Amino acid sequence: MPGIDVAGYRAGGPVLAANFVSTALATGWGNGRTGAPVLRGGVSAPGTAPGAIGSAGPRRRRCSGERQGDPAVAARIEGSVLSRLKTIFLFYAVFSVAVGVVATVGAPYGSRGVRVGVAVGLAGLTVHWLVGWSRDRFPGRVEPLEWVVLAAPGLVVESPAENAGYFGALLFRSYYGTRRQFWCRLVLVQLVPLVRVVGPRPITPGEFVAVVSFGLLVPPMVRFLRGIGERNGRLIARERTQLAGAERLSVAADRPAVYDVAVATAAELTGAPAPDRVLLLTPPWGGRPAEGKAPPGSGPPAEGKAPPGSGPPAEGIPPDLLVRLTGPLVDHLDAADHARLRDAVGLPPAPGGLLLVPITAAGRHLGAFGVSGEPHPPADATSSLVAWGARVAEALRRVDLHAELTFRAYHDPLTTLANRALLESRLEQALGERRSAGQVALLLLDLDGFKQVNDVHGHPAGDELLRAIAARLRGCVRGTDTVARLGGDEFAILLSGVDDPELVATTADRVVAAIREPIDVEGRTVAVGVSVGVAVAEPGATAGVRELIRAGDQAMYRRKATRAGGWERYEAGLRR
Repeated sequence: MPGIDVAGYRAGGPVLAANFVSTALATGWGNGRTGAPVLRGGVSAPGTAPGAIGSAGPRRRRCSGERQGDPAVAARIEGSVLSRLKTIFLFYAVFSVAVGVVATVGAPYGSRGVRVGVAVGLAGLTVHWLVGWSRDRFPGRVEPLEWVVLAAPGLVVESPAENAGYFGALLFRSYYGTRRQFWCRLVLVQLVPLVRVVGPRPITPGEFVAVVSFGLLVPPMVRFLRGIGERNGRLIARERTQLAGAERLSVAADRPAVYDVAVATAAELTGAPAPDRVLLLTPPWGGRPAEGKAPPGSGPPAEGKAPPGSGPPAEGIPPDLLVRLTGPLVDHLDAADHARLRDAVGLPPAPGGLLLVPITAAGRHLGAFGVSGEPHPPADATSSLVAWGARVAEALRRVDLHAELTFRAYHDPLTTLANRALLESRLEQALGERRSAGQVALLLLDLDGFKQVNDVHGHPAGDELLRAIAARLRGCVRGTDTVARLGGDEFAILLSGVDDPELVATTADRVVAAIREPIDVEGRTVAVGVSVGVAVAEPGATAGVRELIRAGDQAMYRRKATRAGGWERYEAGLRR
C-alpha cells in the first residue's frame, strides 16, 4: 500500500507522487481548461495606487474567503504550469484518499459504524476538492474541517502509511490560500500526528517526527513552486498580451491608431486603467511631429490626434525634465517633478510619481510611456513595458515611413504642393460630387518670364522663386481648395463646392495680383507674370477630368498668346 513507513524509511507515497508528477508533465497533462489568459486591472481606493499585476494587495486577517493567489494579482492563469500542477496534485490527492478509504473500511480497529463514517467523510472531502478545483477557490473557514476529516483515519488504521490521504491533501491544498492561510495550515496539519498519539497503535517517536516534519516542510516547498508558477503565468499572460497588441499594431494605418493600441496594451500590461494611469508621451522633440500636418494649400491636413502630452513644444518643458524624458533608460519622476511635467504639457494633476519607460528604435527617441501613481509597476511588468515600447517604436517608424512615402508619391518635392496625380484624383472626386456640391472650377497657370529668371540668375534662384510663388498661391485659396504644381513653371488650382458665382473670378484676380508682386530672390528683386486659364464645370455638366483640363489648357494658351497676362475663362461651354 502506498505511504510512508517511517520506521523502515520507505517512501512509497512521495515516490509515487514524484513519478505521477513527472509523467503528467512529460505528457503535457493539464486541467483541460483552455483559453488565453485574461489580464485584469484593478483600481484601489482613492489616494492609493491602482492594483498592478504582481503587487501585494490587501492582506487578509482571517482564514476565510480564500481565492487562488493574491487578490491583487490581476491575472487568471489558464493552461499554465501552475494550473497543470494543481491538476496533477488534485488527482494524486483523490487517489490517496481513495487508498485511505479502502484502508479505513478494512481497518482492524474501531466499530463498523465509525469506519464507514470516516470513509464517507473522506469521500465527501473528495467532492469538496473537485468543486473547489473547478471554481479555482476554496472557502477558508472550511479548511479546519478538512484536516479533521483527514486526521480521523488515524483512529482506526494501524500505521501512518495507511492514512495516505494526508500526504496527497498536503501537496494539493498547499497550492491554494493566502499567506495568512499558509500559516494556519502549518498548524492544522499537525492534527494528523496528534490523533495518532491516541490511536489504536500509538505512533513511535520516529514516526511522529517524520510526519510532523513532512507537514512543516512540504507547504513551504509547494508555496515556492506556486510562486514560480504564478510568475510564469504572469509572464505568459503578458507575452500573449504583447502578441495580441502587436497583431493590432500591424494593421494600424496611422499614428492615432498606433496610439490607441499602445495605450490600451500598456494599461493591460501594467494592470492600470488607461485614462487614469498610463500616458503616451510623444513630444515634438522625438521623431516626427505627432500631428502629421500636411503643407497648407495642398489639401486638408492629414487627420490625426496626438496623445496626451504630445502637443506642447519642447521649449515649454523645463530643461531638466526634458533631459529625463529623452533618456534611453527607465526613469522615475517623484511627485514634484511629475506635477511639473503635467503642468508643462497641459495635463490635469495626478497624485504620486511617474514611471518613464522610453520608446526608442534604431537609436531614435520616439517618446515614452508614463505610468503614474505609487507604487509603480513591479520589475517584471516594467520589463514587459520596455519590450512593448520597442514594438510601438517600430510601429511608429512604419506608419511614419508609409506616410512619408505616400506624401512623396502625391506631392511635388520642391514646393510640397500637390502633384498632377493628386490633383487629378481630387478633381475626379470633386466632379463626382458636383451635382450636390455646386460648381467645380479648375485654374491652370503658366508663369510669364520665368525662363529669363533661370537664364540670368541660375536654377537655384529659379527654385527659390517657385517656392515663393507656391507660398503666395496657398494664401489665395480656401483651406478646402487644392494647389498643385504640374511641372516646370506650371501650376493649377482646384476650387470645389463653389456656390458663389463671383468666387472663381475673385480667386483668379487675387492669383494674378499676387504673382505680379515683385519677389526677393537671393538678394535680388525679380518680377514675373502669369497667364491663367479657367474652366468651370456646372452642376449639371457631364464633363470628365480630361475634358476639364483640356478646356483650361485652351483658355490658358489663348491668354498667353496675348502676351498681356491675366486670366481668361473657357467660353465654349462644357458638355452636358
